[in-house]
Amino acid sequence: MAEDAVLLTKVKEALGKDEMLSGMKVHLRAVGGVIFLDGEAASEDESEAVEALIKEVEGVRWVQNRLQVKAPDTPDDRDPHFHER
Repeated sequence: MAEDAVLLTKVKEALGKDEMLSGMKVHLRAVGGVIFLDGEAASEDESEAVEALIKEVEGVRWVQNRLQVKAPDTPDDRDPHFHER
């Protein structure tokens, strides 16, 4: 639908203007005014912030937030290069 393409453009523009969220690598899809949000977030706060921002865009009826919160990079014993001392 042409309306979804326009809505997706508005959402991408809104994300691009936000300093905290502009660098996120997310996949967006719009269907009937519903935005499907996939990808990774650095934290639960970041996930919630991007969802809140998208909800503010005119024409968005609902956001399906499927972002996965990325675990912090920490060495663990499964890494063959990690050695406890």
